Amino acid sequence: AQAARGLREREWSMSGTAALAALLALLVAFGFAASLKGPLARLVDAAKRLAEGDDSVRLAGEGRKDEIGALQTAMARLCETVGEAFRLRQMVEDMPTPVMTADPKKAFTVAYANKAALDIARALAPVTGVAAQNVLGAPADKFHPDPARQRRLMADPAALPAREKIRLGDETIDLRINPIRDRAGAYIGPMLSWTVVTQQTKIADDFEANVKGVVETVAAAATQLQGTAKTLGGAAEETTRQSTVVSEASEQAAVNLQTV
Repeated sequence: AQAARGLREREWSMSGTAALAALLALLVAFGFAASLKGPLARLVDAAKRLAEGDDSVRLAGEGRKDEIGALQTAMARLCETVGEAFRLRQMVEDMPTPVMTADPKKAFTVAYANKAALDIARALAPVTGVAAQNVLGAPADKFHPDPARQRRLMADPAALPAREKIRLGDETIDLRINPIRDRAGAYIGPMLSWTVVTQQTKIADDFEANVKGVVETVAAAATQLQGTAKTLGGAAEETTRQSTVVSEASEQAAVNLQTV
């Protein structure tokens, strides 16, 4: 009986100790979770705001030396990097030069087009057959009079950068295709930029035509001047001959006069 009572007492003591240990563990876990809840909540909120395009996210450092502190530091740097990327994207979006990119993993369909590219796509829709709202996802070679040639250029990074003047409808376009590479230097797709040079080309063509006309006029005048010079040369020779005859006649007249 005494042994049984001692065993029960030890069981109760061990049970109480286990319960106390479990309670302490729960309290420690609760305290640890409470200490992580605030920083993690701020990190999650910052990540959500970044995903939504808010580049004004800033994380105040708390001086933590644990993994949470390292995560906060990394997130702060990510905020700066993403903010810079957003600003660069906004610059490209608002720049007056039409720019689009194509994804080689999706048969070189358009992955991005800025506002200027959408505007020119809208103007060229009757020629390309691609409406402005359908540019994203459309084959990039639709915006070239020789689609096969553009596909070959985009598929061969060794041929890039490339530049050529193309004609789409009534517009003359200076097309440039540049390669986009990742940090390791691997080719990840082409960037196409268009410059509408219709007016400049017309001015250059008109200037060339005018200069050609002037050159032809000058050439005709030079030919005519050459003929006139030949005529004057013949007249000068005839005058020289006549002068010789007159000189000889004068000498004969002088001899005759001397004889008389």
